Amino acid sequence: MQAALKGAFARATAAHVGRSRRVAYQTFFGRPGQVLRMARYGKKAQREVHTEMHHYKRGNHGIKSRKQAIAIGLSKARRKGGKVPKRRRSSKR
Repeated sequence: MQAALKGAFARATAAHVGRSRRVAYQTFFGRPGQVLRMARYGKKAQREVHTEMHHYKRGNHGIKSRKQAIAIGLSKARRKGGKVPKRRRSSKR
């Protein structure tokens, strides 16, 4: 793993010829103190949203807006067990 990262960093450094090594390191690994996060949505969720956007663009299923298409896609991905964050709960007034 370390060797692979060093090789990738060397390629990133070579791509930043003329810049300092520190800048090349920061662009490859992120800024100091920045937390790298895992992806929030899995491939299954992406596929479902993509499919629903296709239906929206074609006028299928009576989808009225882009946001509605995304919501339907995420809902279907949740039902199929995809990696999707929990639903946001609306605040009670």
